[in-house]
Amino acid sequence: MSQGITESLGRKRALRAYEFVLKGSKNEWREKYKSYVEKLPMLIKTNGLASALAFIKSKDEKAWETIYKQIEEWCRESHLIERKLLEDVLKVNMATYIRITEEVVSLLEWMRRFVGGMIKKQV
Repeated sequence: MSQGITESLGRKRALRAYEFVLKGSKNEWREKYKSYVEKLPMLIKTNGLASALAFIKSKDEKAWETIYKQIEEWCRESHLIERKLLEDVLKVNMATYIRITEEVVSLLEWMRRFVGGMIKKQV
């Protein structure tokens, strides 16, 4: 990838992460959202993307649901998936799986940076 394309993707990723966190910060469950965003990159690195996504899908919480939808939206915008996140991730070859995992972790790293400053603990 050329330097210009990489920088452009990085800026686009950072902007979307900011927009996602801005949306997540405006809800009554924002502290849970912050906690989950902070923990999710390690969950993916430890257990794998498919396993982490299945875990998120099993949770019946608005914060988890929002994060899942945001990841799915980013992957669709980035042309990494066509329709449904978990279904598409389970069907791709290993090289594509690794690429999607790297992109999701990169997005979450930006989101983690933003939640730290945008969502303060309520006292």
